[in-house]
Amino acid sequence: MFSNSDGTCNDLARAAVRLGFHDAGAWSTSSGGGGADGSLVLSPDEITRSENNGLQDIRSQSLSILSKYSSFKVGAADLVSFCPEKKIVS
Repeated sequence: MFSNSDGTCNDLARAAVRLGFHDAGAWSTSSGGGGADGSLVLSPDEITRSENNGLQDIRSQSLSILSKYSSFKVGAADLVSFCPEKKIVS
């Protein structure tokens, strides 16, 4: 899913790294929450913010993977943190 036929990273792999960065890179000073929480995957509002343009495809893929593995107690924050790893197979 994340590599081209020659083994190099594809656009989805690069988007997965960016997804993790964007998911973890914000926090709320008023609520005390933030960091990698999977909100970019779980919240339909988060992905529509302009700074997240270009992450829609990886979000869709992540939702599919989450649906497949949630019964194994994989959470959205876990998925976002490990999505770029080749170990995840859809």
